[in-house]
Amino acid sequence: MSESSKPNLPGESASVEVELAALRNALVLLGLKQCVWCRKYLRFAEPGALFDVGELVCYSCSLDWWKNKCPQLAENERAAMEHKLVHWLIYQHHAKVIRPAGKGAETAPTDAPHLVASCIECLGKGKDTGGGHCSHCIGLGIIWVIPTEKLRPAHT
Repeated sequence: MSESSKPNLPGESASVEVELAALRNALVLLGLKQCVWCRKYLRFAEPGALFDVGELVCYSCSLDWWKNKCPQLAENERAAMEHKLVHWLIYQHHAKVIRPAGKGAETAPTDAPHLVASCIECLGKGKDTGGGHCSHCIGLGIIWVIPTEKLRPAHT
């Protein structure tokens, strides 16, 4: 019987799993961490490589991951995580912030991937500290965050 046609023994499977765990640990020791969405390893020390909120997500997967994660969160937890994500996209990846065009606007201005998020200035309230309309979101409480760096195509 050839080596490739041998039946898979339970001991071999456990041995392979131990070896894979050792390889993953070695990658972590080398400063690489895994994206929970695409499973690729990236250098964690590189600023902005991974978004960290208890789960590590790479830039390319961030919008797809957020669309999946968002409905699973309680409202206050979602708002806090969204705020961190928006800041990470803006400050680490130079995403553009576009404010809505007017009161009736509910869709993004382009077909590009985007995130509709609570305004980072008024925290989604639509009011400034003086009680007037927030100038950042024109009182709607939302902004569009549009990545400027290329994203990988969505998972299917």
